[in-house]
Amino acid sequence: MTYGHRAWSQRRRLWRTDHRATPAAARDTAGYPPVDVAIVCESTYPYLTGGLSAVVHQICEANPDSRIGIVHIAWDHSSPQIPLYDVPPQVRWVKVVYQSLAEHAGTFQRFSPRDIRLPPADQRELARRVIHAVDEHMRGSDHLLWELYDEGINPLTRRYRLWPVISTQELMRSATAYFAGSGLTFTQIFWHLREFFSLTYAVTDLVLPEAGIYHAHTTGAAAILAACGARQHSTKFLLTEHNLYTRDTINHLLDRSMDTPITLDEWRTLDDYVTSSSPPRPARVDPGKRAWMAWWARTGLFAYRAADRITYLYPEAIEEARGLGGLPEKSSVLPNGVTPSHFDEARDVFRRRQEHARTEGASGRIWKLAYAARVVPIKGLLDLLEALATLAERGVTSWELDVMGPDGEMPHYAALCRRRCTELGLDRHVKFLGSVNLRERFGHYDVLILPSHNEGQPIVVLEAMTMGLPTIGTYVGGMKQLVEDPVIIEGEGGTSREIGSCGELVRSHDVDAMAGAIQSLIGPASRFEEFSANAVLRVEHYFHVETAMAYYRQLYASMLREQRPTKPIPATLDGQAPIEMPPWPQSPTGREPSQLTPADQDVDDARRMA
Repeated sequence: MTYGHRAWSQRRRLWRTDHRATPAAARDTAGYPPVDVAIVCESTYPYLTGGLSAVVHQICEANPDSRIGIVHIAWDHSSPQIPLYDVPPQVRWVKVVYQSLAEHAGTFQRFSPRDIRLPPADQRELARRVIHAVDEHMRGSDHLLWELYDEGINPLTRRYRLWPVISTQELMRSATAYFAGSGLTFTQIFWHLREFFSLTYAVTDLVLPEAGIYHAHTTGAAAILAACGARQHSTKFLLTEHNLYTRDTINHLLDRSMDTPITLDEWRTLDDYVTSSSPPRPARVDPGKRAWMAWWARTGLFAYRAADRITYLYPEAIEEARGLGGLPEKSSVLPNGVTPSHFDEARDVFRRRQEHARTEGASGRIWKLAYAARVVPIKGLLDLLEALATLAERGVTSWELDVMGPDGEMPHYAALCRRRCTELGLDRHVKFLGSVNLRERFGHYDVLILPSHNEGQPIVVLEAMTMGLPTIGTYVGGMKQLVEDPVIIEGEGGTSREIGSCGELVRSHDVDAMAGAIQSLIGPASRFEEFSANAVLRVEHYFHVETAMAYYRQLYASMLREQRPTKPIPATLDGQAPIEMPPWPQSPTGREPSQLTPADQDVDDARRMA
């Protein structure tokens, strides 16, 4: 298996070479043979663990007869590069792609207008075509964007370089006129365009190893790269949304609750909102945030349009994605699964503990509660601590909580949780264990509590279910499908049986409801036995890894049989009439945006900044 890391000196030598055609293609794909499926992810498998990495590993293991490649998108060269999984032999290579502008200091940052390799008149027309392609995208078509990709980006077909157009006076004149209604100053327009260009350059200006299917597990950079790979080799692009990336990135940008629904045009319409900080505070969308909201919304829409198929983990996601430009006619539900045998030993421990508890009776029982997630705000640990403090105030203290999960991602938040635990007087009830091996520890608990503000379809809940642990969680993402929605088992002779819920869900942030759900489960009228039995049955009959992976195998086989139409031959610039550019749409919120017309010396300043 090939790992796609190059030493700094090697990358610098490559940057200094010309990347126009076949020689570069041969160099970029050397050591990366063609595969059936190239799985594309951002900062996950095989160098980081977690829910998505676990799913990708499952897919790799479940397809032993397929040739698989991994495109790992990382930020920069300091990102983790030590495999944390026993990568199966069918994974032929791992190619790392870096997004940081610092990683492209020898190319993108050094581009100047002469690197376009077109006559001056054609350069001016190219700048106008870039803005026209953006406008066409806003109006509903990506045809011109793909033309520009074929002509000026794709190393297999390009006849000029598109990216240096950012350094031209004509692009800044056209862009400033088009974005006049955005409220951004001329300098802000320049730097936003430069950043958007650089992020796109990082995942498009390269030859990708050939694959029959490029399977991206999120919109954003992964989807853009996968779409370009399918375009280069006239193959297929499969998009899987574990979470709605557009929603999550925009809510994170605005510091809103992560489960706040958004729409495709919210970047135009939202002015004022309330943050999810503690305490909440009013906030206003400034022009810079509005530009980033538009970027994430529109790159997500581009991914939906480019994908041949789209899968989601739970049914509600298809409808929510529709509001972001998702296409239900391309979409299907493909849930996660778990391998029960991985938890055989933990299951035995769990069963022995429950038998002992039944023998001893409820008197004196201490319920063992498990929080198993990253210690970051989105996972809601502070809410859980507040809920437990509420229980203690009610005199309900027959419980202990172990906090299990990495706490180094946001050390200040982890410290805040520990401090708050002490302030609430919970130190003798709560232990912070850090990262642990859940397969070894899960059997020692009675209940999984996941107070998240946002989830897809968390693997940790499936792992708890396979042993019989009930789950107390929140109504986010696919949690309702995992925990509450009925599962129908078809029996012999047309009979059927319904499997009920395996826990209880409450609204995210609702501390009182969370406290009530815990108290109900560990109280005298507990439904623990019912939830526990249902959890095991739900995994056996629906959320089993073999069920989920069979869906993936069928989908891969179906897409590999399909013939993708040959991509169009790139158009030329010769003889094209000048384009009349419509203005950037004005804000519908009633603001009066600044109308800026930069002087030529301002444009020259921007060229020097490039």
